[in-house]
Amino acid sequence: MNKNTINYLQNKIDNIHTKRIILTLKEYNLLLKLAVKMYEMEAVVFLYDSIKENNLQPSSETYIYINKLHSKTIQNNSYIRIPIKNINSLKPRRRIHKIMKGYNYTENYNKALFHKETVKKYLHLHPELIQFHRIKLAKKISKGCKISFNDARYIITHLKRIKFFTNIENMKSNKITDYNFSKNIQTDSVIKERNRKVISNDITSVKNKKGISKPKLERIKKTFTSRKQHSRQKSINEYFKVN
Repeated sequence: MNKNTINYLQNKIDNIHTKRIILTLKEYNLLLKLAVKMYEMEAVVFLYDSIKENNLQPSSETYIYINKLHSKTIQNNSYIRIPIKNINSLKPRRRIHKIMKGYNYTENYNKALFHKETVKKYLHLHPELIQFHRIKLAKKISKGCKISFNDARYIITHLKRIKFFTNIENMKSNKITDYNFSKNIQTDSVIKERNRKVISNDITSVKNKKGISKPKLERIKKTFTSRKQHSRQKSINEYFKVN
């Protein structure tokens, strides 16, 4: 045990707590390095919490130091008195595990997002896959997009957060609605317009024929109006043989 290092760390921690001294991230990292070297897990947790409380963003260097104590078997010293005690808080070793687990998850999560656009395109082409449960979907994405299974799981988490799967479901519903209603209505209107033009042309051609009386012409109009209900219709010249 290096008593000078222990005394130095004790003094710094007391000043942070009592005098509310705000250090720079570089200064915090230097203290963390010393605390890790002395296997003072509780001091490491205290310094990490102080970094977060002062709205500083821990750097990769911060986590490199903390990770050196991330073990179930490594020794833990308690020579430094920590001024803040919370009986409901986790043990220092457990806190360090949680800190590193969160950091590793975030790092891996951000790396996996590099493939998110590829996965989104793949799912747009295969929307039926979103009905699968999480593990099976991750296996499909991993194979179809040629990425790792873990990356696929991180991306699925991201897509759930941004409601991507809900949007895919809505798009599928809209397409079904468009096909069943809008498309059919448009088709019916086109058919009606085509039939109207055919009937109009046939009646015009009859008007040009001699020997057709007005009452007879009115009957022809009624006949051709009713014929719109049939799929195959005779022409006006076939229906009335005019010499």
